[in-house]
Amino acid sequence: PIRFLPFLSKRLHFESLNFSDQASKSWEKDKLSADLAFEFSSEGEFENIKPLLDQALFDGKRIECLYCSPSVEGRMKALVNAYPSQVRTLRFPFLFPGFLFVTVQNWMTAPRLILSRYDFFPQLFLHTEQRTLILTSATLLGKEESLSGSLSLYGWFYRNIYQLFDTVYWYSEQDYTYGKELLPD
Repeated sequence: PIRFLPFLSKRLHFESLNFSDQASKSWEKDKLSADLAFEFSSEGEFENIKPLLDQALFDGKRIECLYCSPSVEGRMKALVNAYPSQVRTLRFPFLFPGFLFVTVQNWMTAPRLILSRYDFFPQLFLHTEQRTLILTSATLLGKEESLSGSLSLYGWFYRNIYQLFDTVYWYSEQDYTYGKELLPD
């Protein structure tokens, strides 16, 4: 357990930046709301949603970015510096959500949440009736064995979680075919 303490300490510091970073202030505090929210965990997922994010900014939309990894911190700072009146960011609160830190539900104001790939954190699916959920770059490839079978808990989870999305954009034609087999409408 001791070897995990440095990780927890770093994570706690990362999340605590939400308190002092003006870009982490909810739009609601300014009596405004965002048009779109994006959630991504890593640089790769950020690259997947970046064309949509760039178009939204070009169109003058206010956006919210929820991110999980410190590896994306520099990209988020650059985005906020380039679009200070359009972008708010939140480091995803895994540690003590709702206790010491802001919760995703209290922070997010956008009616549409766009997720990339397959990071399905439970906090993102609370109060889903209040927003449209869109999944981009969806993939189930490589998970076929663990998803198959009527008693597969993993398969049950994915079938049910994918049903929460209003729109799913598959990563490839092969993903689309497999997804339609596993997750019939």
